[in-house]
Amino acid sequence: MVEMLSDNVAIILGIAALLLALTTPFFSPLFRWKRKEEEAHDVDLQPVSIIIASHDDAQQLEKHLPSILQQDYPVGYEVIVVIQKGDHDVEDALKRIKYTYEQQGGDAHFYVTYIPQTSRYMSRRKLAITLGVKAAKNEWLLLLDSDCAPSSPQWLAAMARPCADEKSLVVGYSSYDADTSSFKRYERFYHFCYLLRECGTQAYRTNCPIVMFRKSQFMSQNGYLGNLELVRGEYDFLVNKYAEPDATAISVSPTAWVIQDSPTRKSWLNAHVYYMETRKLLQRGFLHRLVFGADQVAMRLFTCVSLAALAYSVLTLNWLLLGVTLLSVVLELLLRYWVDKRAIHRFGESFPWAFVYDRVIMWSDLYFMMRHKFADRRDFTTHKQ
Repeated sequence: MVEMLSDNVAIILGIAALLLALTTPFFSPLFRWKRKEEEAHDVDLQPVSIIIASHDDAQQLEKHLPSILQQDYPVGYEVIVVIQKGDHDVEDALKRIKYTYEQQGGDAHFYVTYIPQTSRYMSRRKLAITLGVKAAKNEWLLLLDSDCAPSSPQWLAAMARPCADEKSLVVGYSSYDADTSSFKRYERFYHFCYLLRECGTQAYRTNCPIVMFRKSQFMSQNGYLGNLELVRGEYDFLVNKYAEPDATAISVSPTAWVIQDSPTRKSWLNAHVYYMETRKLLQRGFLHRLVFGADQVAMRLFTCVSLAALAYSVLTLNWLLLGVTLLSVVLELLLRYWVDKRAIHRFGESFPWAFVYDRVIMWSDLYFMMRHKFADRRDFTTHKQ
């Protein structure tokens, strides 16, 4: 009876490991996602206002703003940098940039506007963006972080090409620069694939600091009203609130990319932890998190079954089960490598160790959840009392 039970356990573990090895790699956004070309290539380009909310970032502005001001954009555009009055380093940097730009005969409109020093009980970044929106002269607005650089002089034209009459949002892609670890670059791409597929129906959010939206829609629906007290989430709330069904375009060709400076460890961790708080207020989050959770459960289940089968085979000296389990592990890795490489190649990125990073993401997500659980809630809001 004991031997029969042992055989049954071995059979169940072996079959489960093989079945999970054959199915788990396809529980991935990289398998479900298909490259979708930018929409509305034949529409006329629209004038665009680029808004940059600046804070203590003089070095980033001097590094990246000149390439933003030198875009090859035939219908004209303006750049609005919103800063806090009294930020002398940023003010001096902008004066130098503007002087150099004018000496070179630049023809884009370049403005600086200020947020009051006495503003309280609201996110400074969201206030800065709102002021930039009000100052903008054009209908289509492009929000961008100061640590992002256009990939080419045709970047703005590539981003703005999908701005058709029936669209309300255009979502772009931001890759980290070459100094960033391959894992961080891949993790951004991995999560972006989830979000990119949702743009085909009604966009949920974006994890890249670049998005285009309409001024009239932002103003008529009261901007960030409802989440002004949360310190971050400015891109998430823009997409989540103003995305309409079938009205979100994508612009993800390499020409339309921006390249973001390598994040510090602190800023990278904070971005993940802040999202855990932000998502409580985002609409349409249930399905997104359900799909993501199912993918993660599938990987964790395969990992647990494989470890259980390995342990059982060693303890019972069942070498056949050991061989089946090792075969399952190799098979799962090969299938995952194929799935990942296929999507990554079509997107134009390169991550040779993506199939390993998938498992790191599986456990890092739990780590971020624990960081959020034990974080001080006052860190997420401007209402500190």
